Order: sequence, then structure tokens, then C-alpha cells
Amino acid sequence: MKFIIKNYTIYILMVFLMFLLSNCSNKNKEISISNIDSTLIGKTVIENQLGIKYNPPVEWLSENKGLHKTSDRKIKYGVATFAPVNFFYNAKDHSVMSVGEIVPKNSDSKIDLEKYINHSKKNFETGNIERDKFRNNHIDFIRLRIKFGVWFTYRLIFKNKNGKYIQFDYFLKSKIKKTEMPSIVSSIGTIQPL
Repeated sequence: MKFIIKNYTIYILMVFLMFLLSNCSNKNKEISISNIDSTLIGKTVIENQLGIKYNPPVEWLSENKGLHKTSDRKIKYGVATFAPVNFFYNAKDHSVMSVGEIVPKNSDSKIDLEKYINHSKKNFETGNIERDKFRNNHIDFIRLRIKFGVWFTYRLIFKNKNGKYIQFDYFLKSKIKKTEMPSIVSSIGTIQPL
């Protein structure tokens, strides 16, 4: 009986050690979003000022008229500001997608991404927030999944080729998350550098 308990303990320790070692890598998991369903995405959008191109989910229409003329749409997060360049709106279920640049508070300062993320999390203090990283189309993404009340936000942050931080937000009601996720995943799979 002692032999069985001893072997069982060694087995548990080995499994725990393998789990620990597999999670110690700092590299982002390279994924390929190859299941892009072209019927679930809209036309390609080229954002020259951001150095990227992408396709929004189908039926999410651009609402960026006059966006460049107003600072009202900028969202300040203490250490930096999210400056959207494009919005997409789905009138059917009131989902919104925003795309823009994270700019430093002062033009001569750098962005502390961790402080920016932590400061933006304060807006969702009562919500459930999950964070992870992945790599697709040669881009390292930070992904935040934020559930708060009846709403869900799928936030992506990454650096473009010029070293600027870009942010995508997919904002929708939690009850439609399952039906909209295939469109959102297909949209994410199209994000790539110019």
C-alpha cells in the first residue's frame, strides 16, 4: 500500500511539474485563424494611418462620419488616450466595433501598456476580466475578454510595424455573444499589417 501511495505522489508531482513548465514560456501562442468564413465578414478596410487592414463582421456598418473632426470620441485612460479612427455599428443587435490608436498622454512620453490596461480595467471593476495573448498574421495580440452586466467586450491590443499601439473593441450584449462570435473570430483573423 505504501508503494502505491508513493508512486501516486510521484505521478502527481510529475504532472504538476509538467503543467508548470508548459506555462512558463513567455512566447505568445501562435495560432492561425484559418476558419475565416467570408460570409461572416464585410468588405476589407484599409487604415493607412494605422498601418493595418481588416474586415469588420458582416452587417456592422462604418459610422465614422466626422470622426476625425471631433475629440469627443477619444477615451482617456489616465496614462494614455484611445483615439478611434473608425466605428462599426450593427443596427440589428446594437453591437459596436471600434478601431484606433492608443496615444500617450504627452507627445514626448511613451506608453506604459500595463498601466494603460490596468487603468482601463477600472472602468469594469464590477465585471469579470480575462486576459491572454496570442499571435496571428505575424502580430502579437493581447486579448481582454470583459463581461460586465449584460454586456461583453472583446478587446485586442497590439503594436503595428511602426511601434504604435492599436486597439480593437468588439462591444455586444452577452446574450448574443455565442451567435456573434463566429463573425468576430473571422474578423479578427483578417487583421494584418499593410
